[in-house]
Amino acid sequence: SQVFAFFFAFRVLQTGKSLRLSKMRFNLNPALVKTLLIIGLPVGLQFGMMGGVRMVVLRLTAEYGTEVLAAAGIGFRILLMAVLPVVAIGIATTTLVGQNLGARKVGRSERCGLQAIVLACGVMVIFGFFTALLAKPLMEVFTKDPGVIQSGVGFLKIVPLSLLFIGFAIAANGVFRGAGNTTPPMVISFLKLLLLFLLAFLLPKVPHLGVKGLWWAMVFAYVLEAGLNGGWFFLGKWKERRVEGDESRIFSLPAES
Repeated sequence: SQVFAFFFAFRVLQTGKSLRLSKMRFNLNPALVKTLLIIGLPVGLQFGMMGGVRMVVLRLTAEYGTEVLAAAGIGFRILLMAVLPVVAIGIATTTLVGQNLGARKVGRSERCGLQAIVLACGVMVIFGFFTALLAKPLMEVFTKDPGVIQSGVGFLKIVPLSLLFIGFAIAANGVFRGAGNTTPPMVISFLKLLLLFLLAFLLPKVPHLGVKGLWWAMVFAYVLEAGLNGGWFFLGKWKERRVEGDESRIFSLPAES
């Protein structure tokens, strides 16, 4: 499916009206490539740490047996249905904020960011509410094993509480990427991962918590991430970030007729 999508997109670039790949002339601009790496590498590391959260949780969950591990795997996939639309909101926010900052419309870029945050949080709250409410029927769609269902219900009663904070962080990160201000979100993601490591080892040892301590560790880690992202957003330092340069580009496009 990925190979098919690649060749389809490549064909669109060759025949598309807005951008024709066959007419591009590739001119490597070292200064611009350096700028792209400075902006892009923190984003790559940040996405890597996002995957690290799931790896840490699943690794520790495995110690509680295959039923709990299976339940967590199913739970993560259910929550992914909420996260993906919000990721799309974050990508659109990056474009809008970058365009408006480039046009020196700082106030408008901030309004775009606020609207995206409200929209993303709204989507997550609605999805989180219905996920917790319908936890058992949702688990029964994927499995009939009573043990897995019971563990999955516990997962879906707690972890969706973090969706509001995940939505806030994703939308805010879209704002920061649009501003080229990608290092602070990377640092925040690192701090979130550190807190998750700490709580994931401590909370399960609390009496009567057990594996639920892992689920609460995730919630608290995302609360921290949202809080720090919110502080950085409202502080407004990201609006001062500028990606300056000359008129040269990586791709030289032919003038439109």
